[in-house]
Amino acid sequence: MKSHVTDIAGRAGVAFVLPETYQSANLEIILDASDYSYLAQAAWEPSNGSPNSAIPFTETALLKTTLVSGPGSTQADQVPPSQAELTAEHAAMALLNASKPGLGAFLPHPAQWIYRKLGTGEVWARADDTEQASYVNGTLVTCARSARCASGTTWLMPAGPAYSVVYPPAPGQGPGAVESGPGIFERSPALTGDPQALLAKLNTYRTGCTDTAGYCNAVTVFANMLIGYGNVGISPLTWYFSLADVPGARVRHITDGAGRADVEFSFPFTDGVTGILLDARTYQFAGYMDSGVQTLLLRQANVSGPGVRP
Repeated sequence: MKSHVTDIAGRAGVAFVLPETYQSANLEIILDASDYSYLAQAAWEPSNGSPNSAIPFTETALLKTTLVSGPGSTQADQVPPSQAELTAEHAAMALLNASKPGLGAFLPHPAQWIYRKLGTGEVWARADDTEQASYVNGTLVTCARSARCASGTTWLMPAGPAYSVVYPPAPGQGPGAVESGPGIFERSPALTGDPQALLAKLNTYRTGCTDTAGYCNAVTVFANMLIGYGNVGISPLTWYFSLADVPGARVRHITDGAGRADVEFSFPFTDGVTGILLDARTYQFAGYMDSGVQTLLLRQANVSGPGVRP
């Protein structure tokens, strides 16, 4: 630590310094000496001249932070955040606090089987929803998307792996496959991380609702993906704020049909999914409202295969 430093803007500060290592140059973060707010960061060439001998001294200072209405705007936004935006912020913080060591660290492999209890029913599905199983008249029936039985199966995610923005095609290796190692092919998500752009993209898919100007298609797709895919491929940090960006989105605190305390993102649609439910404590996805009917995700767990309960 350096207790007396000055950043390139001439402001007095204190600094945390990480000395050079075999992997990096000298690194420094400078904080305001009075309130410890962030001022600047710096990096400079190691004294031994290797392996980062080409790194000169660089420093970047943060001069001003302003809340604005959106990308490209430099004027302060005088409109206070909506309740939906504040809820999205609380949800994001809850997720960050619960995600150790980091976001995405525990996402299942696309082929992983996942058990879900939906209301009174049970469904087993792979994380990418390419295969699904459930009990029919006491018999466990398993079906793959590519099999004949697919047309008669009610899929958690109706569009499935053909939903190209979730699992984009890779030439020569089948839908959604990318090479992560020699001869190893896995699916790779390719959805944007920008909340508004994500809304616009998902709203291009037709789900049967008519209120297209209000992003009803996007919201229905969100509900389908969140209940259908074990690995959606987008950070909840993005979809929380996407939901808050839907025009007319409101937040209600409700008790769902299972007696749980939920936070509901409610939307002014005339059809399709009109609400997405989050657990009021963890902000994890809890279910959705469609035509006044709740579909609740009561339990979800990784399992070894169809028919196996956690």
